[in-house]
Amino acid sequence: MAYYCGLCFGLCRILANSICGSRPPAPKPHFDVLCIGMGGAGKSTILALAAGEDASNMDPTKGFNIKAIATSKAILNVKELGGSDSVRPYWCKYISGVQAVIVVVDSASSREELGVAFEEIYPILQEDSLSGLPLMVLLHKQDLASEPEDAIQSHFDINQLCEGRVNSLVLGTSHDSPQELKQCFEEMSQHLHTLYAANKDRGSQYKQFQ
Repeated sequence: MAYYCGLCFGLCRILANSICGSRPPAPKPHFDVLCIGMGGAGKSTILALAAGEDASNMDPTKGFNIKAIATSKAILNVKELGGSDSVRPYWCKYISGVQAVIVVVDSASSREELGVAFEEIYPILQEDSLSGLPLMVLLHKQDLASEPEDAIQSHFDINQLCEGRVNSLVLGTSHDSPQELKQCFEEMSQHLHTLYAANKDRGSQYKQFQ
């Protein structure tokens, strides 16, 4: 009897939906995103806060870590690569198959340290698999920075990183503003969703935004 009741209930729902024209919401698209930056830049903390998780006791990423971040438009599957001296030489082995890139920069670093960071980051962004992809640069720890965001952008010519890309964002962030961090990922998600819709309308694969 319970089986037949459940079957009748299911049929009634289908009939009601067809009459009223209501449909279940379309599933959110998933996008694979790469996150890179030097060790200690705050990548793991940023991703945990953006995912709504506790970030009070974060261990350094020794290899790579994948974090699913749900936004209003999509699910961002973010692959974070560790930024230590022992891991950076292997970055190029883990960068294929992504649709966007996040670069996290420690704004509290000295100019010399920032220079070293950009020397590591610039070449990897020129790799064929990352060239032209949407990019979000997070100038993190702005609350501790010795220089304002625009000074860092200007001195290290961050706009050069963004040239020739489908879309780019350069944003200042800090650990004590989790809502602002979430908004950064909302903005990236919105851009990716727009590109996804445009490519879908053209019959293209959404993994190919260039």
